[in-house]
Order: sequence, then C-alpha cells, then structure tokens
Amino acid sequence: MRDLVHMLGFYETSVEMLYYNSEPQGGPRTCSSGQQAPTATRFKEKFAELLRNVQPGDVRFLYIDAHSSPRAEPGVDDGWELAQDENGRRDEIVYGDWITRCIKENLVRGVNLTILTPLGPRGCISDNTPGIIFAGCHEVQTSVKALNDMDPWTVAIAEVIERHKESCRPIPTYAQLYTSARKFITDWIRSGELSTNQYLGPSLNGANPDGSSSHQDPQLVFCEDHINVNTERFLCPLAREGWNNVGLAKRFPKDEL
Repeated sequence: MRDLVHMLGFYETSVEMLYYNSEPQGGPRTCSSGQQAPTATRFKEKFAELLRNVQPGDVRFLYIDAHSSPRAEPGVDDGWELAQDENGRRDEIVYGDWITRCIKENLVRGVNLTILTPLGPRGCISDNTPGIIFAGCHEVQTSVKALNDMDPWTVAIAEVIERHKESCRPIPTYAQLYTSARKFITDWIRSGELSTNQYLGPSLNGANPDGSSSHQDPQLVFCEDHINVNTERFLCPLAREGWNNVGLAKRFPKDEL
C-alpha cells in the first residue's frame, strides 16, 4: 500500500501506518519498525485527525485491513476488529456506523475521502456521507489473501494504477479503476494464477452476492451527487460541482447499470 501512494506522488511524511510486525498465535503482538500499534482507540484518534484541518480540494485516503466482526443485532452495521491494547492480546471493534458519524461530523464538503479495504464496506458510506469506498467483497462474504499471501483486490487496484503510470496514461476514474481491477481478478482466476480453492471470485449475479461459499464481489459505494465516478479520478481533487452536494448512496455492482 505504501508503494501505491508513492506511485501517486504522495510524500513519505504524508503517509502514516499502524500495524504489527509480528502476530504470533496466542502471544503478544509486536511493533519493531518504529510505528505505533493499531489499537481501536488510536485508529479513531488518527482517523478523526485525518478528516480535520482540511479544505475543499484536499484528498484524504484510508486503507484498512483487519478481521471483520458482525454485530449480534440483525440489520446493524458490521465492524473491523482492531487491538484493544498495545500488545494486541484483546480485540476491540470499530463499527461502520462510527466511521459514518465521524465523517459527517468532521469532514468538510469538497474533500476527496477514499477508503480502500479488502473487506466489505461495513456501512461506512451511507446516504449523505461525503466519501467513497472500494471494498474487496460484500458484507456477507469473506476476504482471503489468496494471491501470494496478499489480498487480490488490493493488488489489482495497485496493478491498474501502475499500468496507467507505466504507459503515461492519466490516473483512471473511479469507475474505470473498479472495472479494470475486477477484470484483473477474473484474468488471474482464468490463468490459474489465483487459486480457486479459497477465492472463487465474483458471484453469478453480482447484484445478489453469494455469501454461502468463497465468492468475493468487490463493491464501490459512493454518494452520487458528491462524486461522479465516471469523471472523477482516483485520489485526485474533486471537481467543484460536488463540493456542496452529497445525496443518496449508490453501490456497484448493484446500481451499476
């Protein structure tokens, strides 16, 4: 992920990562590269800080890879399992509705907030929420690091950006990136590079995702009046037309046609 933001021209000082270098089964997790641990409390502080002190035309980006955790109540947003303490022995969940509320309370209009995750959208972008999320699968599905121990969706996104850069083409629009990344995954499955023992790829009907097996249907969720996915480019400043609008949430592939 660090390579991706570097390809797009972000400075090293603009990138902050929270992660563990070592996560032994049943033992304390450790940070050994000078970074801080990905605790839920620290994540919330950093995410709110990311959204503050911005102005229209700014770009903010969040990549999150964690275990997903559903709530017991039906119809309520899922969340991400982060650490409760520094050594990660206990988990704490950050729910999607907290993300939504934090965005609405802190982010000014006209800022490009993009979230990329191998997991489901977790309800992070709902109606009247300024932001856009690339999710590796639907909420009823499970992400699998099936491509050389990496997440296929994240790798596909980075691959599309790299191909555009190498061929001196403009950064793709959100719709182009979504379509091209899905094609990369389909091609990897057909060529055998991506094992279908764990990762089956898209369901037969993407608008009705299959959650009973190992299918993964990438999701693109955004508010249609805030961002035009056919013209706005990945991690680029938004066009001025969307600065003061938000609107209803749309989700691809369900609302793609």
